[in-house]
Amino acid sequence: MSEMRSKQIYIIKASGQKVPFDSNKVEATCLRAGASKELAKQVVKKISQQVRNGMRTREIYRVVLNALAVEDESHIIKHRYRLKESIMLLGPAGFAFEIYVGKILENYGYYIEATRSRVNGKCVKHLMR
Repeated sequence: MSEMRSKQIYIIKASGQKVPFDSNKVEATCLRAGASKELAKQVVKKISQQVRNGMRTREIYRVVLNALAVEDESHIIKHRYRLKESIMLLGPAGFAFEIYVGKILENYGYYIEATRSRVNGKCVKHLMR
């Protein structure tokens, strides 16, 4: 059993909650971003060598991005890994992003209903998000 596995490492989430570090989560996010199983395992190996008690998830995120940048020459996977963060930076809960995409589609000739509009349902009005 490796030294890392014999001693549990706790990290701190953005909420302040302390949780055990789970390398499987790092691997899963790399795979969802399009990394091969081999690349995901390489990233996990690098992260596992650098993670320490009390490290914040934000720091781990940055270490993963750096590892992806080194291991993935095309940087495509790194950019996919950052996609959710990038969209959230566009506005609260992505609302500004919805408006932006709506304007793009309008320029292509599509009709866009107001974002966050109400639609009559069978029994009640629904807020469309």
